[in-house]
Amino acid sequence: MSKHNIVSYNILLNLYGLYYQSDKALKTYHQMCQQGHQPDDKTYVLLIHTLSQTPNKINDVKRIFSTIEEHKRGPMVTAAMIAALTRAQLFDEVNDLFKKLPKENILFYAMKANSNETNEKFHYPISITNEQLALYDLLMSNIYTYAGLHDRLTNVDEILYENKILKDRLSYSWFEKSNGKIEYFKSEQLQLKTCEHTEKLALVNALDEQKNSSSPILIGKNHRTCTECHDYFKKVSLSSSQKKIYLRDSTRFHIFSNGTCSCEISS
Repeated sequence: MSKHNIVSYNILLNLYGLYYQSDKALKTYHQMCQQGHQPDDKTYVLLIHTLSQTPNKINDVKRIFSTIEEHKRGPMVTAAMIAALTRAQLFDEVNDLFKKLPKENILFYAMKANSNETNEKFHYPISITNEQLALYDLLMSNIYTYAGLHDRLTNVDEILYENKILKDRLSYSWFEKSNGKIEYFKSEQLQLKTCEHTEKLALVNALDEQKNSSSPILIGKNHRTCTECHDYFKKVSLSSSQKKIYLRDSTRFHIFSNGTCSCEISS
């Protein structure tokens, strides 16, 4: 491309994030700013997420976040920063950031609900819809996954999946069949006593549909895969050693082969 704009730069940052290329992402960000392009919320979310995957980049993350005026920090940017600090185990700084969140911000209420140790129902403002709340519960689930706080995921899942309409709308997986058609899978389990997430359903059906084919399997997921599903994919790839399994979730490509995943090798 002879000329770049904010869209092309954000696409580059997203791709670098998928493949853990934090140095290239930071260089691209500086190049974008030098050329006079104004970063938007997507830019900051992508950059913070990409850099936070590399432990020694946390100071760069904090420096970039500090350059954003407080009144311009949208919920998704703030959530990305909280996830980065949580991943770096800087919990005191997470608490300091919590204190600065405006109470009318929907993120504040989602955080408050999910950190409520008494498990009492939290009263949300009428202006917050169930769909918005469920989206931020999903965001909290991702943050807990970053931090390895898997015992907290059950509470988040219960909130997210207690409404079947929201569950169908927010959580789904898919795979491309041998005839080129896309088949979608939505969870039918109302009580998540065991992990029956949609990527598992998609993989089981893909293996059955392509059992006589040596072609790799490509599964899509509309948000981050959980640890249990990730381990399940590794086990399946070990038993299906002649076939590679690709899982594209909301953050990156996972390539499973012979019981290992590309994300573990690259990290």
